[in-house]
Amino acid sequence: VSTQSTWGPFLIGLLRRIKMNTSAHSTSFDRINCMFCCESFSTVQELEVHTYDSHKQQYPSFRDPPVLVKPTTDVSPVKLEVCVETVQSALAAQQGGAQRLELCSSLLEGGLTPSYGLIRKVLEITSIPCHVLIRPRSSDFLYSESEIEIMISDIEMCKKLGVKGVVIGALTTDGHVDVDVTKRLIGAAFPLSITFHRAIDMCADPISELDTLIQLGVHRVLTSGGKVDVDEGKDVIKAMIEHAKGRIIIMPGGGVSEANFGPIVAYTGATNIHGSFRTLSSGLMQYRKDHVYMGGSKTNSLDSEYSLKHTDAQLIARALEQLNK
Repeated sequence: VSTQSTWGPFLIGLLRRIKMNTSAHSTSFDRINCMFCCESFSTVQELEVHTYDSHKQQYPSFRDPPVLVKPTTDVSPVKLEVCVETVQSALAAQQGGAQRLELCSSLLEGGLTPSYGLIRKVLEITSIPCHVLIRPRSSDFLYSESEIEIMISDIEMCKKLGVKGVVIGALTTDGHVDVDVTKRLIGAAFPLSITFHRAIDMCADPISELDTLIQLGVHRVLTSGGKVDVDEGKDVIKAMIEHAKGRIIIMPGGGVSEANFGPIVAYTGATNIHGSFRTLSSGLMQYRKDHVYMGGSKTNSLDSEYSLKHTDAQLIARALEQLNK
C-alpha cells in the first residue's frame, strides 16, 4: 500500500497503534510485517513497521560504521535491491538508498545461505525489507533430497526470524525449472515474498520458463538474461519483461554498476533492479602473515588476503541519481 494513497496514512497509523498496544504486553515483540496486494498483481508493495532499540545496535569493526538512518518514503518507480553479505554492507546499502536487501554469504561462490546470527543482526539494525538467499552449496542447482530438506529448514528459520522474503531456485537434470522442488520451497515459505534467482540463467530458454514460474506463484525473477551479465543479456531481459506483461517482476541483476544502472533500466523498462555496488577495502590487521591463505586461490597476494569487498553507499546513491536525470 502506498503512503501516498488514501488508505496509506490510515493503515500506517493503525499498525503503529497496534504496535504500541502489543509491546506493552510482549517483551519479544520486535516488528510487524504486512503485505497489501493491490488489484493488479504487479503492483504488490510492502509495508514494514519496526521498533528500534539503540542499546542493541552493534557495528562491525572492519571499517568505520555507516550512519544508521531510516529511509525516506520511496517515491521512485524503480526499486533497487542490493545484495549484501555483511552487517556493514547492509547498513551501507540502506544508507545509500536501497529499497530492499538480498542477504547471503560467500558471494565469491555466487552466494550461499547466510547464518542465523547474520540474518538476526541485519534484521535488528536495518529497517528496509530483507530477502534471504536459500542455497545450500555452490555449483549447479540440481538438489538431492537431503539438500531440499536443508533448504526447507533454512526457510523455516527465516520465517521465525521475520524476514520479508526468500530467494530460491532449483532445476531438473535437463535444465528446466524443477516444478516439484520449487512447489515445496514455496509451500514452506508461505506467505513470504518469493524471488527465483539466477538459476533461470542456466536454463536453455529463460523466457519459456517464465510461464512455469508464474503458474507456481513466484513474485519476481532475478536474471542476467541468460548471459554472463546484464549488458550482454539486456535484449533477453527486455523480451522477458514484455513476455511477463506485469504477471511477474523481472529484475535485472549480474554486473549492474553505477555506470550501467540508468541505461539498463531505460533500455529494458525494468521496475526492479539488483546489484552489489561493492568496493575493496583493506582490513585493520597490523600483523599480516604471508604465504598462508584461508581458501580461494593459492596465488592470493598479501593484500587480497587482508582485504574485503563491501557495499559502498555512495555508489548506490550515484546510481539512483541517474533515475532523476
